[in-house]
Amino acid sequence: MDLPTINISASLEGTAPSQLENEVARKIEDKLTSLSKLDHITTKITDGSVSISVTFKLEKDPQAALSEVRNAVDSARADLPGEMAAPTVSKNDAAGSALLTYTAKSRWICENRARRAAVTACSG
Repeated sequence: MDLPTINISASLEGTAPSQLENEVARKIEDKLTSLSKLDHITTKITDGSVSISVTFKLEKDPQAALSEVRNAVDSARADLPGEMAAPTVSKNDAAGSALLTYTAKSRWICENRARRAAVTACSG
């Protein structure tokens, strides 16, 4: 299964996180917010670099998502600092990632554990 998550990396060495937030991250995020079937955007900013993860709803075609994100980043390029190299856009590789997470709850298990704890406490 191909998960529709696209990663964007941008760097400008020696730039403080607050400056990157205003001059890079927000400008790219503003272009991404109008994309169809967008689920959420996660941004991480450190000294000199911005990493943005764009996750789409599962019904979004991953290739279409990649193309749309590339176009959005390209349209933000004119607003980014001139000395910054072009941001890189790549599709997240889901190989080796968990595709299903679940939680199970059973009344029987809870009652059985409580019963065993009570027996242990009484026989001790």
